[in-house]
Amino acid sequence: MFSVIESSCLQGVEAWPVRVETDIRSGLPALNIVGLPDAAVRESRERVRAAITSAGYNFPARRITVNLAPANHPKDGTDLDLAIALGIVAADGAFDPDLSASAMVVGELSLDGQLRPVRGVLPRALLARELGKELIVPSANSSEAVALRGLSIRRAATLGEIVSHFVGGSRLPLAEPAEPAEDDSVPPGADLSAVRGQSEGKRAVMALAAGGHNVLLCGPPGTGKSLLASCIPGILPPLTAEESLEVTAVYSAAGLLPRGCSRVRRRPFRAPHHSSSDAAMVGGGPELRPGELTLAHRGVLFLDELAEFHRNVLEAMRAPLEDGALRLARARRALTLPARCSLVAAMNPCPCGSYAGRGGRQHAATGGTGAGECRCLPGDTRRYQARVSGPLLDRFDALIGMAPISPDLFFADCHGPGSAAARALVIAARERQRRRYAELPGVTTNAELPAAALEAAGGFGPREQTWLFDELRGAAQMCSPRGIVRIARLARTLADLGDRDAISREDVQEAAAMRFGASELLST
Repeated sequence: MFSVIESSCLQGVEAWPVRVETDIRSGLPALNIVGLPDAAVRESRERVRAAITSAGYNFPARRITVNLAPANHPKDGTDLDLAIALGIVAADGAFDPDLSASAMVVGELSLDGQLRPVRGVLPRALLARELGKELIVPSANSSEAVALRGLSIRRAATLGEIVSHFVGGSRLPLAEPAEPAEDDSVPPGADLSAVRGQSEGKRAVMALAAGGHNVLLCGPPGTGKSLLASCIPGILPPLTAEESLEVTAVYSAAGLLPRGCSRVRRRPFRAPHHSSSDAAMVGGGPELRPGELTLAHRGVLFLDELAEFHRNVLEAMRAPLEDGALRLARARRALTLPARCSLVAAMNPCPCGSYAGRGGRQHAATGGTGAGECRCLPGDTRRYQARVSGPLLDRFDALIGMAPISPDLFFADCHGPGSAAARALVIAARERQRRRYAELPGVTTNAELPAAALEAAGGFGPREQTWLFDELRGAAQMCSPRGIVRIARLARTLADLGDRDAISREDVQEAAAMRFGASELLST
């Protein structure tokens, strides 16, 4: 007999349909799986054999051929176990294969017929809704996609329950929403009031949260760079419904969605270690899984000790930071991963961390001595700073110099606004941007605003352009066209934080000052 069971496989953060075709004929007992299966799919033969017999069904002692269509596309993982088992049981006559035509199934089988959870249920649910199919998933995955409208999702614990469902026995229960796994009332991370001084740094991270900008914090050790970055999760605005669906799909495909969680409600904040590989950072590997750039989609990626990251890792991030997407190409497949995130990075200006730029503390080679003075040779400082290329630095909207604070300021009672007040300003600024760019497709923040729309949609007209050129003429270094656009976007965000429709000259001056704030520290 012959049967067809509908299933799906993952590619990046998207699912694509797979038809599991099963043919049983007379001949020597064998189970052959064709259609470019990987090792995990080929090994499913033994799992499927044991699961079918454990569930009380007959495993045919005949020649069984399973084709995974389309046959020219590689299949990987254990997600097709359930579809292969159901195809064999149906082809053996346990139930009419036409009864399963309206369903899409996915799941890994244990040897006793139990269903194990798989990753990427939400992308598969989106595919099932597009194809008009009912989705059957393991019980442990049932809460991931229940909020999708226009889709029926049923949960099952064993292979036998699904066969009984198809033959007209006990019906599989519908999946039910789970309780939220996150408490939005308690902001994560440190409070902004814990950061002493560093008013420019605080303004920069507020602009990052409000407008989606990229910020580099550069300064000696102990000036509060990492502490300031840890405050960012507490001031980020909540995800919109559409953004939440995007982020949840990413985490579902990566297998990082918490058990029982149906939606990611907080913006991601990822802080990978500087020893991370390029595949871990930008994605890829044998299974083309999302990397940290994609896991930070619609959130923030924090790179502490930026100069310690591998050069190839940092250079691979340049294009995705500009485009908001990562395009991976391999010999047999290609895919695009979302990467619309803000980058915040922290670094020391030299290996010892005490370099104060030209005109600051002297290098040891030229006579500098004493505690707190730079002990690095000029060549060492140049090589250290050269680990972060100029094109990557050009992707930052603000480069903030973090200076040491005095002891009396450290113990002072007044530390500025806390995270709650800052978050309220950020949310109001985001709402202004949402209304302003409602007619622009793909634009939700100032950082996403195309250069061609700066004047018409962003309000950066001839008057504001004149102010900006006045600031650039007085700058100590050249500014690229990309840098000019980033200053204009940042000025637009500063006006939004001030609840103003029009950009003021002070906004342009502050944005330009942020852009060149660490120029002394990053020039040797």
